[in-house]
Amino acid sequence: MLIKSNAKINLGLKIVGKREDGYHNLETIFQEISLCDWIEIEKSDVLSMTCSLENLDCGETNLCVRAVRKLELFFGKEFPVKIHLKKIVPVGAGLGGGSSNAAMILKAVAAIYQLKISQANLKKIALSLGADVPFFLSGKSAFGSGIGEILREIELPKNYFLGIVHPNFQVSTAWAYSKIKINLTDKSSFFKFVLPKFENKFWKNFLFEMENDFEPIVENEFPIILEVKKTLTDLGAIKTLLSGSGSAVFGIFENSDFSEKLKSSFNPDFSVFIAKPI
Repeated sequence: MLIKSNAKINLGLKIVGKREDGYHNLETIFQEISLCDWIEIEKSDVLSMTCSLENLDCGETNLCVRAVRKLELFFGKEFPVKIHLKKIVPVGAGLGGGSSNAAMILKAVAAIYQLKISQANLKKIALSLGADVPFFLSGKSAFGSGIGEILREIELPKNYFLGIVHPNFQVSTAWAYSKIKINLTDKSSFFKFVLPKFENKFWKNFLFEMENDFEPIVENEFPIILEVKKTLTDLGAIKTLLSGSGSAVFGIFENSDFSEKLKSSFNPDFSVFIAKPI
């Protein structure tokens, strides 16, 4: 099987409370996008993995391998497969590349071995791999709450383009969460935006009220983020935002006129992509 493993952006992200288990409750709008990795997977005698990215660990700590192991643990038997990951989505970018890979492996192994497993159990296994993994089982557009695992599929317009820029550094999600200072009196829910009735509401209200609570933290530590956002705005973006805890930044464009100038506008060491919402 040859599988597309799509990335995501967060059309806004709010931290709305700290949990007793140490995690944080959040609200976010997940949007699946066309930027993707490619996964080749086939039955094999032993579980093995290779990757186009030389410095990516393909051992037992890799999310793809862990996904297979979780299914083996659930069913009490082995499901050996040979995996090759062509990595395009930047690592540590806030684009959910690893989470998407894990979700696609769960679905692929279940299909290859014709496993009988409920969506509820598949989602539990996905959540045990990471908070964003359940989203990628269905993708598209979703309102996420809890730690991101409580999902409500929503309909959002798809008639825009994305310019995505990943500077040449990663942001630790754990570090970003450690810097969050929560003042719930300042919070208002994204929930009012979950079901926009008309497309013009998306363009006139939804986008411009979207914020990411990680953005000021990351911008303060890495001022280059502000420069990236300014350049995207200069190219015509009507909204720019950090995705997840970063370090990728996306700009929303109403047409593709920006595409020819996008790559040449940034440091050649940066990863730059053009994508569409799915």
